[in-house]
Amino acid sequence: MGSGCLRGEVEENEQKNNIQKYKESGTMSLNTTFTILGENYESIPNLLNAKNLVSNKSDIGCCGLENLGNSCYLNAALQCLFNCQPLVDYFLSDIYKKDIKASVTKKGQVTVAFAEIIKTYWSDQFDIIVPSFFAQKIWNLAPTIEAGKENDVHELMSFLLDRLDQDLNRAFISPALANIDINDNTQEMKAAKAWQMHLSCHSSVIVDLFQGQLRSTVTCKECEFQSQKFDEFSSLSLPIPHRSSSFTLNDCLKEFTTKEELEKAWFCPKCDKTVKAFKKFDIWKVPPILVIHLKRFKLNGKEIQKIHNFVGFPIHGLNLSKFVSSTQREKPVYDLFAKIDHEGDMGSGHYTATAKNRNNNSWHLFDDSNVYSVLPQQCVDENAYVLFYQKVSVDKYFRQSKNMPNYWPHVLQRNSV
Repeated sequence: MGSGCLRGEVEENEQKNNIQKYKESGTMSLNTTFTILGENYESIPNLLNAKNLVSNKSDIGCCGLENLGNSCYLNAALQCLFNCQPLVDYFLSDIYKKDIKASVTKKGQVTVAFAEIIKTYWSDQFDIIVPSFFAQKIWNLAPTIEAGKENDVHELMSFLLDRLDQDLNRAFISPALANIDINDNTQEMKAAKAWQMHLSCHSSVIVDLFQGQLRSTVTCKECEFQSQKFDEFSSLSLPIPHRSSSFTLNDCLKEFTTKEELEKAWFCPKCDKTVKAFKKFDIWKVPPILVIHLKRFKLNGKEIQKIHNFVGFPIHGLNLSKFVSSTQREKPVYDLFAKIDHEGDMGSGHYTATAKNRNNNSWHLFDDSNVYSVLPQQCVDENAYVLFYQKVSVDKYFRQSKNMPNYWPHVLQRNSV
């Protein structure tokens, strides 16, 4: 596939030398639509639907990943992240090196390994990469993800995004908190204060791109007292209804935001006793990159069973306007750029990824080391498990910092900042 293929495949212990060759040649900036960011960048351009595409290098970004033994979950997750345009631009710009040095952890083992493999992937030099070095970092550090065993791809994604967030955390050196009017008790202001407190501990490219905000409300069934809090999220895990054999993504979003009775009793501070209560989630702010996990596995007695229902979802124009509970700075409209499928059942399944190529908008199916061209409409099938959407209503995504409320997703009054 790769027109610059030096050999059929590459072991990861050779990646550093290959990356150095890329840096010296500079071919990547000539043949692709990557944006090189400055160290103090304030935003990352949205190039998902860029018009000035590179059509003469259609096979760039069509690199397979070898299966290391039940590691299809790892390969599928990586393929989706490798095709996440703003995240790729961040790593190819080498900003991660500065952020690792400034972070609280100052270790960055997973992040450095991720950066090395993502650079090799986009170097257009190989058809297949053997991701053993990166995989070993995951297996050594993730307590519930074991080498050689079947693992859940969403669990891996959650671990990986959390680890990248820790390694790249800029909060340790960010300035003091911005002055926000704490006397404003509106829901939006409470949400903004919660977001500011979150940014005081977590400020990274992962927060910038992947994190949104939920509001959870618990209501006492006897006195109707309400307890509310705002929390960040990096993915939405949506339940699949059981009313029919097929649904749409909108059905799942509606189910997610529907009030339900808690199974366990809840202590009501007003009643001063444990009571029955309702809980409701509201989607308050949505991120630039929206990861949607369809909850296809459920516990039935002592067995975990898979829900095989078909869930329809749009490739273009996913509009969340009727599912968000607060005013958004920009329209919450998204296009799909990648997805992960799970075929089979629990314990005997297989993961594949499908992603949109940033250079020519073509779609490819990634089945470990095999790569196939597909049509966009082939993405929508009954095996969809994790969906990756990118916001298309803006032309850039702003950096999130506790002292820069003008870039937060919240809509604040001028006299409140």
